[in-house]
Amino acid sequence: MRTIVADGFLYFEGDLEASMWENAGDYLDRGNGNLGLRGKLQAYLKSQGEVATDYPFAYLVTAPRFLGYSFNPVSFWYLYNEEKQLRAMILEVNNTFDERRMYFLKDTIVKDPDESWTVIEHPRSKFKDTWLKDFHVSPFNSRKGSYALSAQDPFSAHLNGTCEVDNTITLSSSKAHAKLIARVFSDQPSIDPTTVGSWARFCFIASWWWVGFVTFPRIVREAGKLFFRRKLHVWYRPEVLKDSIGRHATEDEAYVQFPLPQKNLYC
Repeated sequence: MRTIVADGFLYFEGDLEASMWENAGDYLDRGNGNLGLRGKLQAYLKSQGEVATDYPFAYLVTAPRFLGYSFNPVSFWYLYNEEKQLRAMILEVNNTFDERRMYFLKDTIVKDPDESWTVIEHPRSKFKDTWLKDFHVSPFNSRKGSYALSAQDPFSAHLNGTCEVDNTITLSSSKAHAKLIARVFSDQPSIDPTTVGSWARFCFIASWWWVGFVTFPRIVREAGKLFFRRKLHVWYRPEVLKDSIGRHATEDEAYVQFPLPQKNLYC
């Protein structure tokens, strides 16, 4: 993958986010694109019991909308404190049923009773966490099990400003057996769209515009291989849990969801 860097971080001061991400409604909670990425992130952090000002800097790794289309199996939010240290992440997971689940993960920090010192349980260049699986992603896996994430801080000091993404997610069964390991990583130098010329931008778009459009067909193709060749068991889609976001309503559903007249509520 190719990493886009905008002055290192997505600063919430100024108009940078508006110029780079045109449709904030694609991320986090449904709709409310008028809030922008800053407003939506602050609202989500508040819903998680967090203080938004604790994370003044953020960096989003995602596939942006192109020609009106966007599909992201997972987007990574890196959240930094005032000292620009990675302290939390949000994994925004989407399945092919148009459902979504956001996982808020915090840095593992241990304090002594008198809070005179703090120990980070893992190197600062790596963010690690584990959590229970409660979202239906693949028809070939149940909703049981757990995930483990090992993510490199894209702006770690040892990278010397190169901004490299390297995330590994391990899916384990309910019996703690690793079932699937997925890795997203940079294989080319990062670029800064605010400094490259028009020709470089054109070449970048020409090289990557098609990726989003073939993501879903690729998923279907691989699912067909697993079903017809490997004969894997299929888990039918369960209803989403309260911490997940359901699919968009159909036109008929949107029509009937309007409140009934008050006089009909007690018939």
